[in-house]
Amino acid sequence: MLDRLSNDEITSSEALAEDLEMKISRVNHHLRNLNDSGLLYRKKRLIYLRGGSLKAAVKEMRKDSERIFDELESIAEEIDLSIGIKNR
Repeated sequence: MLDRLSNDEITSSEALAEDLEMKISRVNHHLRNLNDSGLLYRKKRLIYLRGGSLKAAVKEMRKDSERIFDELESIAEEIDLSIGIKNR
């Protein structure tokens, strides 16, 4: 499955279910979990591996988390300043 997704092939859950000889509902369950984790994404009915490889997907997820924590840190600093708490 990963090989197929990493080679920019157009893939649908139906095609994966057929290839894996699994019920479409089972495939969709796993795809939903992978999508929720950020490793996969969908455009319409097609499925793509984020970044084109697992390593690239993890790197993109790391960048996302760093951006989120940077934003949280900035917001926390603003709140501290507004209520008079000094930086430590």
